[in-house]
Amino acid sequence: MEFWGQRGIQTPVIHDLELCVVELANNVYEHGYQEKDGKVIEVGCSVEAKQVEITINHKGLSLASDFMNEMLSAPLEEFDLDDPLSWATSGRGFYILNALMDDVSVSENNGVTSFRLIKLLPSLP
Repeated sequence: MEFWGQRGIQTPVIHDLELCVVELANNVYEHGYQEKDGKVIEVGCSVEAKQVEITINHKGLSLASDFMNEMLSAPLEEFDLDDPLSWATSGRGFYILNALMDDVSVSENNGVTSFRLIKLLPSLP
């Protein structure tokens, strides 16, 4: 994405960040807002010398931090080539977040659920 590229972030890192934002926004739409259109998902980003911090806020159903931590630490289920049900695209979001981000957290305050994603960066030019 142009925003990150203008700040000297390398393309492979940009792809990781973009994938995580899209994955989490999709989860908010599907689970937080139960696929109801027209709901607000607020995305913010700050870039410092050594990290990118992304926040994703919504007012839908909240996610308990204990449950999120459990999902982040869960292993990816094995694919069974003989079982098409194991090929489902659902259920891999937290695994992706855990694999690509350096820190993922969630909090809830006054009806707003806030996800915080941190990606540590090599030194920027």
